[in-house]
Amino acid sequence: MMVQGPEEYWDGFEDVNLLNYCCIEYSMMGVYWLGTVGYKKAVVVTMASIDTLPEQYQWSHSVCEVPKLGTYDFQHNIFFPDYYYHQGPVTDEQVRLSTKAFSWTDTQYYECINDYYKYHPKEVGMVTMSTYNHKQTKYLNVC
Repeated sequence: MMVQGPEEYWDGFEDVNLLNYCCIEYSMMGVYWLGTVGYKKAVVVTMASIDTLPEQYQWSHSVCEVPKLGTYDFQHNIFFPDYYYHQGPVTDEQVRLSTKAFSWTDTQYYECINDYYKYHPKEVGMVTMSTYNHKQTKYLNVC
């Protein structure tokens, strides 16, 4: 499901080629966006390879997972329905079923699949999950 709605906050957003931010920054924005459209249980998932691998094979990547929906890679503008990044590598069928994650740009980067999604489970040395809890303080916007 493509996220609709955050576009109103991004009028004139200059990053149409998705180059201005790293994956964790996009994931943090994404978990907020998902919360604004009702997916309050979305989490940011960060995975990294084990440190003993040769340096050229080390990797880390952050995405958003929504229970019973799938995985959003906001840095590459890809949504994987019914796939959860932390549970295992993506299949070719899951890649085929993927769509855009958001509608404010048509740019997508599928070349990330081999680097970040076709990992061997024994390569994974770290998995973290973080939630975003929106809490408005009584002091916000008060002059």
